[in-house]
Amino acid sequence: MPLAHKDLFYRAGAVCTCGSRIRAGWVADRTSAVPARLDAAGALKLERLGMSEFAVGQLGLNSHYGAVRNPWNLERVSGG
Repeated sequence: MPLAHKDLFYRAGAVCTCGSRIRAGWVADRTSAVPARLDAAGALKLERLGMSEFAVGQLGLNSHYGAVRNPWNLERVSGG
């Protein structure tokens, strides 16, 4: 099962910004429970998804890394 998740879940050894420049370059020392369980179940990790800074906001707007857009219609936000 392919999987992409928001840049909110820690993965040991990977940068996790939570959509914030404050956390730019911060590397997690552990893996969060959700991705660990999905890995154990055989999920295929694709990539991290953009998000509102620290998951605050409903529209996926992010002044640091760019707005999150709906891949099927770039005129729309992905929501959250």
